[in-house]
Amino acid sequence: EPQHIDWALISLMCIAANVFWVPLFYFALNKQQLSNLRERNAELENSRQALLQSEAYKDEFVAAVGHELRTPMNAILGFNDVLLDDMQLAPAERETVRLIRLSTDRLLKLVNQILDFSQLQAGRLQLHPMPVRISDALAQCQQTFGAAASEQVRLVTELDPAIPEWVELDARRVKEVLCHLIDNAFKFTTQGEVRLRLTRQQHALQFEVIDSGSGIPLELQEHIFKRFEHADQATLRQFGGTGLGLAISKQLVALFGGTMGLESTPGVG
Repeated sequence: EPQHIDWALISLMCIAANVFWVPLFYFALNKQQLSNLRERNAELENSRQALLQSEAYKDEFVAAVGHELRTPMNAILGFNDVLLDDMQLAPAERETVRLIRLSTDRLLKLVNQILDFSQLQAGRLQLHPMPVRISDALAQCQQTFGAAASEQVRLVTELDPAIPEWVELDARRVKEVLCHLIDNAFKFTTQGEVRLRLTRQQHALQFEVIDSGSGIPLELQEHIFKRFEHADQATLRQFGGTGLGLAISKQLVALFGGTMGLESTPGVG
C-alpha cells in the first residue's frame, strides 16, 4: 500500500514536471525563434532600404543625364531649322542637314522614352488632364502623319458622334501613345490603310489603331508589350528601336485607368 502511494506520488510529480517544464521549454524555444525572426526582418528591411536608395540614385542619375542631353539636342534642332530656313543650300547639303535632323529627333525620342520609363517604374509620372476638343486631337494626328501617308497607304480617322465635343484627358500623353501606335502601323503596312478609330464605350473612350499590314503571329503577341523586346529578331534588324515604346504606352494607358491589348492575324494586320 505505501509503495503504491509512493509510485502514485512519483507519477504525479512527473506529470507536474511535464506540465511545468514542457510549456517552459516551448516558450523559450518560441522566444528564440521570435528573436531570430526579428533579426531576419531587420536585415530584410535594411536590404530593402538600401535597394530603395540605390533605385533613387539610379533614377536621379537617369533624370540628370537625360536633362543634360536634351539641352544640346534642342540646340542642334534649332540650328538645324536655321540652316534649312535661312541659308541657301545645295540639294546635297540640304539632304545632309535633313539627315542630321532625323538622327537628332531619334536620339531625343530615345532620351524621352528612357526618362518616361524611369519615372513610370518609380511611380513618379503624373497625368495632367484638362478639357480637350477631341476633334482637334484627331486633326493633329492627321497632320503629324500626313507625310507618312502615300498612294499605297492612306491614313483614315473615324470619330464616334456619341463622343462629346470636349473631353478631359492628358492630351500630351494620349498623343504620345497614339503617335507610337500609328508610327508602328505605318512601319508594317506597305499597302492599304492605317485607321484611327475613336468610339464611346459607356463612360470611357476606346482608341483603335487598325492597319492592313503584316500582322503578328499569336505566339509572338505576348512579347510585344514587354520592355526591351520585339516581335522577332527580323523586326529588330530592320527597324531597330529599344523595345520601350509599347511598354511605356501600356503603362501610360494604365495610369488613365484603362487597358491596352491587340488583336492580330498574320497577313491581315
